[in-house]
Amino acid sequence: MTRFIFIADTHCGSTEKGYQQQKRYPDNIPGIIEKLDDWIRQDASIDFVLHGGDMIDFTSKENILNAVKFFSLSVPVYLCLGNHDLTKEDALDMWLTYAPSFFPEGKPNYVIRHKDITVYVIPNHWCEHPYYWEEELFPHFREEQFEFITNEVKRPNKQSGNTDCYRNTNCCQNGSNQDGYNYGSCNQGNSGNFHHDNETEQNNEKNNISILCTHGIVAGVPAEQTGYETDIHVPPESFRNEVKEIIMLDPRIKCVLSGHSHINTNVRRDGVYYVTASSLTEVPFEFKLIEVDSTMLKISTIPLAPYVSFSYEYNYDRTYVQGREKDRMVIYKWEK
Repeated sequence: MTRFIFIADTHCGSTEKGYQQQKRYPDNIPGIIEKLDDWIRQDASIDFVLHGGDMIDFTSKENILNAVKFFSLSVPVYLCLGNHDLTKEDALDMWLTYAPSFFPEGKPNYVIRHKDITVYVIPNHWCEHPYYWEEELFPHFREEQFEFITNEVKRPNKQSGNTDCYRNTNCCQNGSNQDGYNYGSCNQGNSGNFHHDNETEQNNEKNNISILCTHGIVAGVPAEQTGYETDIHVPPESFRNEVKEIIMLDPRIKCVLSGHSHINTNVRRDGVYYVTASSLTEVPFEFKLIEVDSTMLKISTIPLAPYVSFSYEYNYDRTYVQGREKDRMVIYKWEK
């Protein structure tokens, strides 16, 4: 079995202002990440951590170096760059210079192959300039990213038990709406009802499945989750179609992980789970535990709030951020 943690939107270097869904505690970010590593050490079977983007709030050498320090965990940490990570035109060069351990083979697009799973890490772009974000929010992929995935799909598949992610994941590494995120309209929140989503399906392909990780939200946040009149954070149709094109390149992709919205979601379309994570550094400080073996994909959402040593406030008018049970849990099974 492969077990890894997915987090997003830590915004290291941020203030209490700016876009957030629940209250963020920027002064406590190092301590929250430390509690995450305590959880990892106690569990003792986590293979790696995948960060879904916006690790920092804006691009600077200081923020990147602090992120490297904060995320020097007991397991390897990998990063899918988000828009806030790319606020300078030379942001990618800065990341590869100051935080190379986050990027296997020194590239922003890469693949993690570990035991029963293949994870494509493909950060989407936001404007015409690659790996840069200023104000425009037009998520898309570039042609070379499609070519990259096409070539990776052709690579010989490693069998369960082997690691091929361009570095060994069993080795520890060294050392508001003001942002324009709300694509839809919103009125008022609603916690919604609880429902457990547990399905078993046929999988006649290879025993392992694939996951795509990008930063931009793909399926939006359903109105039935928020209680708003319409879905929110709905991306352009062109971006959704590009994600479908990637899935067509590797039909084993059964889950798409992303961040950006700071909301837990789980939207299932055409046999694929589109899952987003709430912000690790916003109450209740949640992460996702992803477990995969030869017959099952399971995603659980776990809060760190019971473990932190400082006082915090939770906004009960926005419980949709944490989501219903079916927004927080995925159990996908297939027959060998």
